[in-house]
Parts: sequence; structure tokens; C-alpha cells
Amino acid sequence: MTLFVFAHPMEAETFISKLDLKKENISLNSVYSNSEYLLLVTGEGSSNVISKLTNLITIYSNSIFQILNFGIAGRLDPRLKINECYEINSVSMGAKEYTLDESESGINCITTNVPVSGESEAQQLIDNGQAVDMELWSVADVAASFRIPVRSVKLISDDARETISLNEIMKNVKFYSERLFNYFSTHF
Repeated sequence: MTLFVFAHPMEAETFISKLDLKKENISLNSVYSNSEYLLLVTGEGSSNVISKLTNLITIYSNSIFQILNFGIAGRLDPRLKINECYEINSVSMGAKEYTLDESESGINCITTNVPVSGESEAQQLIDNGQAVDMELWSVADVAASFRIPVRSVKLISDDARETISLNEIMKNVKFYSERLFNYFSTHF
């Protein structure tokens, strides 16, 4: 079974609808499934990912053979295009890095504990990655402990060097969800 992991419910909306996923009645309140897929909405940040993903994998430990993480990220590298999807080759947080995919077309992502918004914060990270998010490293860390491979696709929602409000990003989440699902449909 493939497990999708999303941070926000609105990012997952199109996947839930198009894959005809039904809400599961288990202690985690944001799990959806059909005969082929599980989908978990963790909430924002590493601690949410670690606790909810660990719990779900424990429940379905013998059924999950891969994890697909889809979501939005901020652009550190100005060559990345806003509203485009990119597969992630590796993710780092601090000194620890996980390799997810070794294709030449992918990018490297940095996970942080807080949103990056501004030139000085982004400049500190640009040497280590091309995009920044708040969850992927934790997804990879939990998956590694269970020996489950992870693939990730991030849609670049904004430029991390510019200050943008969460409300501005949230206005476009339905569009982001549709773009991510189209990428999944075409490439997976």
C-alpha cells in the first residue's frame, strides 16, 4: 500500500476526492484510505509528523511499502519557478541528510522548524538547498526507522526571500492541490 503524507488538509483535498478516499475511523482523525492508498494529514511541523506518522505506520506496519510526500515549499534558488512541481532528491535538517531520489532533475530541500520569510533567513540556507519546507525531513526520518522508501514532490508556492503572509498562501491551496495531483497522475 502507498501512504501519502500531507501537512495540510487543503493540500490533500484533490487527492482525497480524485482517488475516492474515505475517512478512517481510527484514533488519528486525519486518515483516509481505499484499497490501494492510505493518506495521512499530519498538521504543520516536525513534531506533528513524527508522532502521527509513527503511530500510523505502527498500525499498518506490514502494509505500507512506500511513502509519497506532496506539499508546498518556499523557493531558495531563484531559478526555481513559482507554481511548478519539483521532485526532491535529498532533504536535510541541521547536519543530517536523507537521500530520497538520485535523478538529475530533482532538487534538494531543507526542513526548518519555523517558516522562512525574508532575505537574511533565506541567505543562511541557500548553500544547502534549493527549497525549504517544514515537514519533509521528519517524514524521511520516521520512514528510515521503519525502512520504508520515500519520494517527495514539492510545489514552489513562494519565494522564501520575500515576506508573504500565510493568508496569501492559503488563498491558492486548492490550486496547489490540483497541480500536485496532476503531477502525481502524470509521473507516478
